[in-house]
Amino acid sequence: MRLGYGGGNYDRFLRELRSDAVVCGIAFQEQEVEAVPTEPHDLALPKIIVA
Repeated sequence: MRLGYGGGNYDRFLRELRSDAVVCGIAFQEQEVEAVPTEPHDLALPKIIVA
């Protein structure tokens, strides 16, 4: 999951993408945590690139 700025804008955008769109997040290794608080509208990122 990802921690955003609230409002669900990112999650609504992801639902509008084509089914074959590549979706991934980019993060530093220091930003990885075991879990983040989520809400029912939150979507998990299918891929995360960590540097």
